[in-house]
Amino acid sequence: MARFLADNPNRAYLPRLARLASGGSNPVGMEVGVADGRFSELALLDMLPHQWFMIEPFPNARLKARLDRNCTVDKRHASCSHGIQPWSSRGVGHRTKLTFLRGFSVDPNVLRAIPDKSVDFIYLDGAHEYEMVKQEMQRYWPKVRPGGMLAGHDYCDHGEPPMSCKGCAPVPACLPYTAYGVAGGEPAGRRAANQHGVVRAVQEWLVGRHPELTLRHTHETFTRESLAADGLPFDLVTTGTLNPSWLVIKPSDEVRPERPCGVGQLQPRWGGAEACGSSWRLQQKRRHIAGSRLSHAPSCRTANALSVGQEARQERRNRITLVILSYASPALLVNHLETIRSYSKKTRRALDVLIIDDGSPPGLDAATFVTPLHAEGLHSLKVVAIAEDLAWNIGGARNLAFHLASTTRVLLLDADTVFSSEMIEATMALPHHASRGNHSIPVMHKFNRRRPSGELAPHPAAMLIGVAQYWQAGACDEDFVGNYGYTDVHFTHRAHHMREAGRLVVQHNTHIVLKELAHMAPCDPAVLPRHGALQHSCRAAAGMLGSELSRDAEPNQRLFEHKQRTGCWSNSYLRFSWAVAARFPP
Repeated sequence: MARFLADNPNRAYLPRLARLASGGSNPVGMEVGVADGRFSELALLDMLPHQWFMIEPFPNARLKARLDRNCTVDKRHASCSHGIQPWSSRGVGHRTKLTFLRGFSVDPNVLRAIPDKSVDFIYLDGAHEYEMVKQEMQRYWPKVRPGGMLAGHDYCDHGEPPMSCKGCAPVPACLPYTAYGVAGGEPAGRRAANQHGVVRAVQEWLVGRHPELTLRHTHETFTRESLAADGLPFDLVTTGTLNPSWLVIKPSDEVRPERPCGVGQLQPRWGGAEACGSSWRLQQKRRHIAGSRLSHAPSCRTANALSVGQEARQERRNRITLVILSYASPALLVNHLETIRSYSKKTRRALDVLIIDDGSPPGLDAATFVTPLHAEGLHSLKVVAIAEDLAWNIGGARNLAFHLASTTRVLLLDADTVFSSEMIEATMALPHHASRGNHSIPVMHKFNRRRPSGELAPHPAAMLIGVAQYWQAGACDEDFVGNYGYTDVHFTHRAHHMREAGRLVVQHNTHIVLKELAHMAPCDPAVLPRHGALQHSCRAAAGMLGSELSRDAEPNQRLFEHKQRTGCWSNSYLRFSWAVAARFPP
């Protein structure tokens, strides 16, 4: 988490960080002081919470429009004529239980509606007077789950001395009002109002009640372009000021395991290093994000450190994670890796190759056949093995790939589909976004494939998509695992909702064609060594493979129709154990 904050030091990323800290296990979030609902909308889009609380005593017309309270889509109510369509008509929060509590933040009726230790992320952005912030921190800290985060806006002052607590010095200075603030009537060029009341309340709370905690704060260094690169809408992030936010992590009340791999925490992430895998069922019992285990991020970053972080984000944006899903097919996999070796040096340097071995038995597992030669010239090559051999776990394997991707975009392929050098270069040049009026909208790219028979047709699975957009669409529903079919159908259906809401463009690139390889035996001697222990163990394992799995799609067809009708999509991800089996460089 400290690394995530260092790489993404803006409040725009707090909902994303909250999802990471929650382990993705049906996270619950809350905003206190909702105003017009823009930050809550950002959280609904990027945190994908199971439940989201909004506390606001005086809902304005823009918030009412978003909630569709006393407003209609045709805006017959004059108080709602702000060009804002309701969330329900845009698919915002359609998988989230929205709870609007009209009242003051410290109202006993409001507080009783929120169980203790039930919320992963609470964001305080209501009254900013010292006494009110102090009361809110005392009353809302018990509502935070162990491992959760309490945060708030407007953490800056005009140079008052800080207190003695971890991370309390130095305090960021309040900066001049933004163009958004000036347009709202604030004086141009004048420094934003002093928020020393917020700073004093937060630091006194730490000194007096929780000196063991470390205070962190954001640095609002974002631009429209930097947010767009990570799939974040600038218009939901910008405010009248560049005031930072403060945050503290509640220590976990459980002991973290000593082993670095095996049963650990699950951290769906959007860039950064991977964690070790865990069974989702175990993860629901283990919430392991502990503040005491986080390295302390410096509270003040120099201009040079900021530029390094920006360069790192840009470098990650220019690379692509090429994902290959593989199961008991080493010959196909090696053939694919040899094709990648034929790419130009420039192309290979821009690729992070991630192989997801979906439970292959020993002797046919991917790690056995991947060598350092396959990694030559690549930015990285990694093999991640799923421990359980789950039938038709395609959706789970894809979710794991997007969970571990270290770049902003992922190119998803099967082991039996490859790009030529010319086609991979054309793919990597495809734009991240498309212009629609004054807006820049993320693009999901789709491709054609040429079958061995010569037939040319769209590939249902292969795609180039932003990691953020994949999760915002809902990812793959793992309720479909165990039966054949409808993985591509249901993900396309969910992405279609984003497209209808104007949050995703689906572009079919008919000029870019994948080559589908002919059927290949698992240990094909034309690809793998003809003799030796490797070929022998491969053939022995292939001879023990069971009969082919059933391809009866009717159960998943019924499931898809049910979920279409009810809207009951699951966001319980990675229901299996996994581990990194090979990594180059080590």
